[in-house]
This record gives sequence, C-alpha cells and structure tokens, in this order.
Amino acid sequence: ETIDFEEIKKTFSTPGGTKSFVDATGIDTFAAAVGNLHGKYPVPKELDLELLQLIRDSIDCQISLHGGSGTPLHYFEEAARIGVSKININSDMRFAFRKELEKVLAENPDEYAVVKLMPQVYGAVQTVVEEKINAFGSAGKAVI
Repeated sequence: ETIDFEEIKKTFSTPGGTKSFVDATGIDTFAAAVGNLHGKYPVPKELDLELLQLIRDSIDCQISLHGGSGTPLHYFEEAARIGVSKININSDMRFAFRKELEKVLAENPDEYAVVKLMPQVYGAVQTVVEEKINAFGSAGKAVI
C-alpha cells in the first residue's frame, strides 16, 4: 500500500489561503495541512517543511498539526523549530496501548486483575509520549 503524495498535495494549506483564513476568522490556532494525515499508514508520512515555514511566516497565530501519528520524528523536530505549538499523535498512543495490551493478555491468559495487567500497558504508552515530548522539544519545559 502506498500514499499518493501528489494527490494529497492538492489539499495542502497555502500561505495566501492561510493568511486570508486567519485574517477573516481571527482564530488563535491554525491547523496546517502540509502532509500530515489522520491515522496510521503502512508507509511513513512526509511533511512539506518548506511550505510549513512559508505558512509560519504568513500568519501571526499558533500552528497545530493534526494527524501526526506515524510521522517520522525528524519532521516533528523541525516543525517545532519552525514554530508549531501543538501536534496530535493520539493514534500512536492508541496503537501502543492496543499492541501492548494484546501482548500482556497473551502472556497472562489466566490473569484477570486489571491492576496486574495494566502497568506494562501504561508503560508502553508512556514510552511513546516521552519519545514525542523529546521530539517536539518540550522536555523540561513544564512550569511546576
């Protein structure tokens, strides 16, 4: 299975369209479309970082990326440097949860105590979250 990136490019945000939309609506966060796609795919996604930079330069509001799951981490690192402030990766977390839960249940077919089964599952999700926090450049930035 493949992703037809040429077809997807037809749906990308444009700097001019983005600016017009932001100016007309007064939104505080713009969800850019630069190759990000909702859900998991069998091949890696490719973000157009040059376009993302042009969009960043065209507006004075926050930028988010929906559909970040399955995107190689180097794209996130650069997107954060460009100024993206929110990246959605829920499918990555759900996939890790499901995969680890299936593994734990297969390894412990007679165990029914959720408190015994779930720590390993939560740990798998935490690993994904920590990986993304580091890729987004957000580690150590929480105000406590």
